[in-house]
Amino acid sequence: MSDLVTFKGDKAGLRIILSAEAELSEVFSQLAAELSNNRSFFSEGSSARVYTEGRILQPAELAELAQILVTHGMTLTQLEVKAPAKSKSRPNLQPLVSPPVGAKVIKRTLRSGMKVSHDGDIVVLGDVNPGSEVIASGDIIVFGTLRGVVHAGATGNLAARVIALRLAPTQLRIANLIARAPDEMISLPDRPEVARVQDGVVLIEEFAS
Repeated sequence: MSDLVTFKGDKAGLRIILSAEAELSEVFSQLAAELSNNRSFFSEGSSARVYTEGRILQPAELAELAQILVTHGMTLTQLEVKAPAKSKSRPNLQPLVSPPVGAKVIKRTLRSGMKVSHDGDIVVLGDVNPGSEVIASGDIIVFGTLRGVVHAGATGNLAARVIALRLAPTQLRIANLIARAPDEMISLPDRPEVARVQDGVVLIEEFAS
């Protein structure tokens, strides 16, 4: 396997380490190729923890990473950035998200009755269940299934987006615009989706980074 992508197994499952020695697009391409060429090694529906070596990813890059894993039947369960191997200091694990105004990272599934709000982007490493609510002045990114209520761009930011591995919200709002998932939506998509505003309307479409 390529030096740009390292796979390791332990008691907690599969760990994928992404090198910082090349452009991210090259690393992602190699990851997709390794997953495709070694399907027998990776079981369908398995979970993966992803580490990057000294590289901070932006929300769109995180969503692209999640899409690669979902396409190959895997679920992203943990995202962390690790100090480069050449560092003499003790490895430091930090959240793998650094949006411009600082993201609030929720490392759990949000259950009914739970509410999270933040002046900035919100990243949920889990599901947003019915009865839960997420409000952000920036983007909302869910590495799981979104079935609750979400309000991105809550302070009036029409450029805000909602991205989820599976998007089936009870209610979705961007700024002052509201969209609901179609009643006829029975099966969930197998690729990440994004909700964004275009021409004064909230559009929900397949995510393309």
